[in-house]
Amino acid sequence: EIALPILRNCKSRSVAIVGHTDGSTGDEEANMKISLARAERIYQYLLDNGIKRSRLQVSAKGGTEPQLSNDSRFGRAINRRVEISLR
Repeated sequence: EIALPILRNCKSRSVAIVGHTDGSTGDEEANMKISLARAERIYQYLLDNGIKRSRLQVSAKGGTEPQLSNDSRFGRAINRRVEISLR
């Protein structure tokens, strides 16, 4: 909810939506599908809340860009994320 006012006020900027997984469970193909599904849920949410389709770019990284080590439950949870950025 916090991001919506920002995205609405920056109408000239595109929005990159990138899904991630922890990469330590499942195979690479499954992780790509999961990370894409995460990003697509955010994409749909933004569409449903008035952000124009032409501004949105969706991609998936699977487990290729972890933020923390997957050696702990906490690290894996952090790595399962969606990043949204203005371009």
